[in-house]
Amino acid sequence: LTLGLLFALIALGFMLILGLMEQINLAHGSLFALGAYFAYAIATPRLPIPPDMLQAWAAVPLGWRYLAALVLAPVLVAPFGALIERLMRRTYGKDPLYGLLLTFGIAMVLGYGLLVHWWWT
Repeated sequence: LTLGLLFALIALGFMLILGLMEQINLAHGSLFALGAYFAYAIATPRLPIPPDMLQAWAAVPLGWRYLAALVLAPVLVAPFGALIERLMRRTYGKDPLYGLLLTFGIAMVLGYGLLVHWWWT
């Protein structure tokens, strides 16, 4: 029952986006994953910064690091969303499959890019 309701919620979201924008965007999940990855990297003391700054960041209480991640992760993901929107503008007024294929490809690249980066770090 829960899985069926989740599928219904996803389908309603797609229908809402399709009804308003007349485009299907499948890259939302990858952008959420990218934001979660950025938030995790900010909240944990694993940032690519000099060691002395990393020790100072690790000394900051977890609550403050979490708050910083909550503020900074959307800011870091916003350029990716803007780039996707810029690419999607070329598909406006055309067959919705063009936007679907574009965002599916972007989702695949972002998803597997995150997996590869997560694996090697």
